[in-house]
Amino acid sequence: MFGILTWMVLALTLMLCQFIVGIFLIIAGIKYRKSLTIIAGLISISLIVVPIICIGFGIDSEGTLPISGILY
Repeated sequence: MFGILTWMVLALTLMLCQFIVGIFLIIAGIKYRKSLTIIAGLISISLIVVPIICIGFGIDSEGTLPISGILY
């Protein structure tokens, strides 16, 4: 039971950190006019948002987009 709760807290913390870093990269890219930084921020946020949207709609994202677990 303790292990499951630990992983739930850890996963939520990592997701929050990745979301904050994505927003930071987008803002920094806009500030310094660097398109590659903006793209990195959008990719960072999309790795969090897209699976949540797919789960909400009931889409099997692993079947549609075969992305290995190593990327996550």
